[in-house]
Parts: sequence; C-alpha cells; structure tokens
Amino acid sequence: MQIIGGDSSAMDVFQTANRDRQMGTAFTDNLANFRDAGGIEFFFFLNEDLWDGLESFGA
Repeated sequence: MQIIGGDSSAMDVFQTANRDRQMGTAFTDNLANFRDAGGIEFFFFLNEDLWDGLESFGA
C-alpha cells in the first residue's frame, strides 16, 4: 500500500486489525461487559471526511 504523508507500515497494521474478524468479537464482548456493568448509553463517535487518496480517515 502506498501512503503519502504517513507511515505505510503503521497504516497497514491499523487497516489489517480493522478488517480482522476478531475485532468484531472484541467489540461485541466490550459492549456486553459495558451492559453487564450497568451501562445504559453507549456512544459511537464517527470521524468522517471525504476520501482524497492521500490519507486514511476514521477513528
């Protein structure tokens, strides 16, 4: 992957982790733990911007 303005190896690690099936399991477990601890409102934050081919966006 060619990245302009960023470390391509770090970006590859983040994108690979984001696409890994275990990330879904970790998210589901985290949400279940939150609810089990009495949590009521769970906020999802979205960092959105237009893709311009120069950067990777998302939080």
